[in-house]
Amino acid sequence: MKTIDGKPKSYSRIYNIWRLMKRRCSNKNDSHYYAYGGRGIKVCDEWNNSDTFIEWAYSHGYTNELELDRIDPDGNYEPDNCQWITHQENAKKKRSPNSLPESRIKQLHKTWEYCKAAGCNMDNFPEPKYSWEE
Repeated sequence: MKTIDGKPKSYSRIYNIWRLMKRRCSNKNDSHYYAYGGRGIKVCDEWNNSDTFIEWAYSHGYTNELELDRIDPDGNYEPDNCQWITHQENAKKKRSPNSLPESRIKQLHKTWEYCKAAGCNMDNFPEPKYSWEE
């Protein structure tokens, strides 16, 4: 597959979704790696090929108005764990740090501070900001 809708594949939205999915799961320099690859989330072997992913996407309801969603947020990017949903549906599913108990949030923040003080590479771990700190 070299073109999508008459344009080079690399210019298409679906290809960009595939590229970003792969990057946040495998590139430690990606700003979202900590929430994906850093948590052990992977892209299944068959989706390492963009054409296979794109074929799956179109056969499972992809349109330019939809976003890729993992049904189990702790599961991998794979056909049985992914679906296409609207932006509004996806926004409702986003993990919120404020949904954690305050004690757990404080514990995570202390761990972050300890790692930073110990000289760990914190490039992929932005400082957490939570409402209880305000």
